[in-house]
Amino acid sequence: LKYSQFYFDSGRKAFKFKRVKTRNRTEGGGEVIIPIIEPLQKILDEIAADPVLNSFVFPDILQGATHKADKRKRISQENSNVQDRVIKICQEVLHWEVRPSGTWARHSFATNLDHAGISRSYIKESMGHSEAMSVTDRYIATFPLEKQMEYNSKLLNLTPERTITKSDIKKMSKVEMAALLMELMEK
Repeated sequence: LKYSQFYFDSGRKAFKFKRVKTRNRTEGGGEVIIPIIEPLQKILDEIAADPVLNSFVFPDILQGATHKADKRKRISQENSNVQDRVIKICQEVLHWEVRPSGTWARHSFATNLDHAGISRSYIKESMGHSEAMSVTDRYIATFPLEKQMEYNSKLLNLTPERTITKSDIKKMSKVEMAALLMELMEK
């Protein structure tokens, strides 16, 4: 993953890359946009390299490797290390029975967005999937970054819906009830 021109053009709010697995097999090359929502920004603040155009976001993974085979080996090793840590967290902290993998994470991403009511066209686009485009599809722009951030925040439930109980309403003044009603009508 590199700090591409797209990263800077987006106001440092998103990454764009082509999936290695599908870059030569799909229309558009399996291009993926990753909106930088708050949890990802925290990770970047902690372990990413300073943003420099065309430099690696996580250069330490490569350990100075310059040859393609060496880079691939180090990236594969880091992916394995991350998977091992995720498995350990899922088992020891969350007490999950599932054994997560990259494929499992992609399936969960798509399923959870779908269950959150996000359109399938966004899910397809965000995963870098491509099908034969209709003529109409060629005229429709990709989802704006603001929508991508909103949708991905729903995935992580970063902006939960406000829940109001009968007890809450009973404690409200008439002015507060009127304000609540106006807020609900605006949705």
